Order: sequence, then structure tokens, then C-alpha cells
Amino acid sequence: MKTINFKKNIYLAIAVLIVFSPNIYYSIISHEIVSPSRKIAFIVFSIGVHLIPLVFFAKRIKWFMAAFIPFAALAPLDIFFISLYSYPPTNSVLRDIMETNAGEAAEFMQGFRTPVILMVVFAVVFAVVFIYCLKKMSGAVNVKAAAGLSTIFTAVTLLTFFTTQQGGENKYVSKKEVFETRIGKAYPVGVITHLTRFYLERQQLVKHRMAVEGFHYNLKRRQDASEKEVYILVIGEASRAGNYGINGYSRNTTPNLSAMSNLISFSNVCAPATETRTSLPLMLTGASPADYGSAYEKPGVITYFRKLGFETHWISNQIEMGIYDKSVKSVFTDEADDRTVLNSAKGDIKDNSIKYDGEIIPQLKKIISESKSNKLFIVLHTIGNHYRYDFRYPAEFDVFKPSMKGRDDVRINDPASKEIKINSYDNSILYVDRFLSDVIRYTVSLEVQSGIVFIADHGEDIFDDERNLFGHGNKAVTKYVAHVPFMVWVSGEYVKRHPDKTAALKSNKDAKLGGGFLFQSLLDMAGVTYEDSDLTKSVFSDKLSIGKRDIINTSFQAVDCNRLLN
Repeated sequence: MKTINFKKNIYLAIAVLIVFSPNIYYSIISHEIVSPSRKIAFIVFSIGVHLIPLVFFAKRIKWFMAAFIPFAALAPLDIFFISLYSYPPTNSVLRDIMETNAGEAAEFMQGFRTPVILMVVFAVVFAVVFIYCLKKMSGAVNVKAAAGLSTIFTAVTLLTFFTTQQGGENKYVSKKEVFETRIGKAYPVGVITHLTRFYLERQQLVKHRMAVEGFHYNLKRRQDASEKEVYILVIGEASRAGNYGINGYSRNTTPNLSAMSNLISFSNVCAPATETRTSLPLMLTGASPADYGSAYEKPGVITYFRKLGFETHWISNQIEMGIYDKSVKSVFTDEADDRTVLNSAKGDIKDNSIKYDGEIIPQLKKIISESKSNKLFIVLHTIGNHYRYDFRYPAEFDVFKPSMKGRDDVRINDPASKEIKINSYDNSILYVDRFLSDVIRYTVSLEVQSGIVFIADHGEDIFDDERNLFGHGNKAVTKYVAHVPFMVWVSGEYVKRHPDKTAALKSNKDAKLGGGFLFQSLLDMAGVTYEDSDLTKSVFSDKLSIGKRDIINTSFQAVDCNRLLN
């Protein structure tokens, strides 16, 4: 009889190992958890935090374990992600999965056919083996043993909230970050905590809509209503300031922009966040990165222009999100009078339906030529330099070689592919140069008072140091993600009208920018003032004086940008 019970407990142990296998795998390969004692501690904690209620289900253990069936099946997906990035999925990752579409997923999975097939196979195997163990395991476990384990697991979990870690690999973790940095890494409870945050973010978006509707505006502007004015904000994507020739890069990646008159490139600009969906709200509202939530309590800059009588438009070449999309992109774009999206959710890389940013220009020309308004504010949201880089430019811009162009065997996280990724990335910068210069040339032809502001939402890691980080939204914030391009072009008519603002632009080009400067600068460019105007954050003002500037990571922690860029 004892032998039978022992065998049945073995089935229970196997079932537990299947469910919590991502935690075991993470502890083995993690660069954050170095010492053997901490690896064991993490495994004990990550399993124990889920088994705290074990004593209450000691006599119904099968029912308790049955709740883990879906997590057993999804465990290979978590392991797959950890194998790519060396840490578990974060809130931002789950959010992106919820909001992605077939075209975007296809781009990401290029070079992953075999791993994806294996992941699906293992998902089936894990689920089948888990259910088999569930049937074979004992229906009850020893109540005293379960009570003892529950007590130990509860104590370990509570200690997580009341202990601090110091020195070397064990950095101090504040209490408010426990869910993100400790419990958030423990599969599968981490999935639940991140989905909870996903829901709370949705509530923030609702709050923003209410803020726009109930905001009290006290805007002032001294301009001739009959004079034609066109102001354009171009938002770049995943763009590194250091890879722009105009900023001193060794390669001439900006031959057109470097030759433009009345164009000023600012050399020391910090992005407010490491991802588009967190960066855009801060850029468009002027909220401080250290107070991210306040971005949803006020309208964006588009609404300010619209309230002043400007006709407002948002033209996006960003790929549309999926069925859950009412995200940052759509909420802030909905402030505009008109919204045009070039890339639809049906986009597929195989049928070339993912458009290049140059496709924005015909739409821009159409809007301006057909507009009956003398005042226009237009946002161009580009796909820019988002991975895959070779999909962002036509063949004629494939200058730096060898590149990724025409290849489908390039793994996203392979440091050995650094050279071809850098070449492809620089080629995509060449195309940004052409796109921006074409927008400027067209605006010049209008012969009206106009200004164009270009800024990227964040930069990009491309295996730049021993950490071999790639992409953006990594836990560690690097200067390559923080340092973004920022350029301002003004027309000859604008220079004549505003010699003081133009002079300020030139004198401010080396200023350390961050923390709400874009919002204030756009309004100041158009001569807009309101009760909370702050010219110390405007590049068009001789009062510019940016103080503290931060960038927030995927855990919403503020990182000192001065430390990164200096």
C-alpha cells in the first residue's frame, strides 16, 4: 500500500514540475540570479507562492491541481520567451501579445519556424502528461504535511515583502515593486499580476477620455487668422540618435537632412520611456516620466491645437493592433479631427502590404491641398526603424551590406547577426533621411509659415555591449534606447515672422532635453500660451532650462537619463 501511495505522490511531483518548469528553467539560465543558494530560493519561492492554500485542498488535491491545466499547456510558451530574453515575460510583453496582429506576429517569428513548431508540440505533450498524472495521482495528501508546507510557503512569501536585498547581484527592491520584480517572475502567478495591470491600464485610458471632455481650456494666441500655417509633428520609431550622420555618426546616413537649411538637430535628447505605448502619452501631454499616471489626467497636444481652431490630422503608418486595441495609440489619435491608418491589421509581410513610410506623403499632400482651413496641425506616426529593419526600406536603400534584405534565416536574438542587423538598421535610417527630407521639401513648396518637428519615441539596442541586449523594452535601460533624434525645421516665412524663436532654436541645440519639452515646444512653436505654460521647457524659448530628466523602464521605474547620456 505504501508503494502505491509513493507512486501516486511521484505523479503529483511530476505534475508540479510541469507547471512550474518555467521557474526552474529561469533560475538555471538567469543572469540576474547568480549564486546557487538564490537559484534554489527562487525555485522554492516561485513554487511555494502558488501552493500556500495547499492545506485547504489536502483532501481534494486533484481538484486543486486541475486548476493548473491551462498553465501546464502554456508553460512551453513561457520557456520559449525566457530562452529568447533570459527573463520571464513582463506586463508589456503580455500587453503586446493581447494587442498584436497576424502581420506583426509574422515579422517577429521570422527565423523561428522550428522553435515555434517545437513549442506547440511541447505544449501538447505537457498538457497530455499533466492530465495523465492528474488521473494517476492520489486524491488526497497528508493534512499535517500540507499544513506545514503552507505555513512555510506563507512565511517565505511574507518575508519577500519585509526584507531588503543589498550589494552586488542583490539590489534593493522597494515594497511597491515586489509584485513586478519577484512575484511577477514566478510562473504562473506572474501572468495574473501582469494581466491585472493590463486591466488597470485600460481604466487609465477611460480616465483620459473623461479628462479630455471635462478639461477647462484657457488658451491664448496672437496670430493673423487669415494667414496660412502648417505645423507637422513626425514621430519616429525605435530610432537611435547615434546612428544619424547629422549627429556625427561615422556613416553618412543622413545626406539629405545634413544639407537642409533651417534644420537644427539637437544632440542630447532623452526619450521619456523605452516603449511606444508608454512614451507617447508622456510626449503628447508633457507629463513627467516619474508621474506617468498623470498623462491620462489631461488632454494631449492635439486637443490644444484643435481648441484653437486648427484642423488636426493623424496619419499613421504604424501597424494597427488587434481586437483589443483601444490602447494608447488609438486613444491619443482619436483626439484629432481625422485619423488615417495606412497599415491595417490584415497586413502580411509576404504580400508586401506593409507600406513604407513614404506612402504617408501622398496622404499628407491630399490633406493639405483639400483643406479649407488656414490652420493645420498634422501628426505623422511612422514605422521608422522598427524591427525587422530591412522591411522598412525599398531595395534601392540597401546600401550597407551584408544586410538582412531577402533573408528569412535571421534569428532576432542572435548576437552573431549583429553586423547584418546594424547594416540593415543604418539602411533604414537612410530611408528615414529620404522620407523626412521629402516632407520638408513639400512643405517648402507651400510657401507658408510652417514648422516640422521630428522625434523618436525611443531608441534601440543592437548587441552594443557585453549584455547583448536587442530591441527595446528590455529591463535594463541603455543609452542606445534613451538617446533619440530630435530635429526642428522651420520655413523661411516662419523665420521672418519669429526671428527670436529661430535664434533660440539655434542656441538651444546642445541643451539636455527631456521631461515634457516636446509638448511645451510644439505649443510655443505656434505661439500658444495657457495658464500653465512653461517656457523653460521650450526649445523655441531663450528661457529653456530643463532640470531633472528621467526615462521609465518596463516596470515603470524612473532611470536618470543624465547618467546614461553623459
